[in-house]
Amino acid sequence: MVKKAGASTGNDVPAESLAMMQAMGFPDKKCIKALKNCDMNVERATDWLFSHMDDPDSDGDSEMANEESKTELEDYKCDRPGVYNL
Repeated sequence: MVKKAGASTGNDVPAESLAMMQAMGFPDKKCIKALKNCDMNVERATDWLFSHMDDPDSDGDSEMANEESKTELEDYKCDRPGVYNL
């Protein structure tokens, strides 16, 4: 739930703060998570987002990333023998 303005309570996120972060190009879910983790402070939440950009979301991002990396590994095949110098 997004509040219009003023102080936030519980799971509410101020719409103004959310709009500022969305204007920077961050996805809604990550903005809300960052704001909740940073006491609704936009500046700290933005810093938190940059620090946690590679963190998977709970909505299946990690599964998609795992599938993509598996596909890349399955597609790569090297038939040449390894050459090692000691």
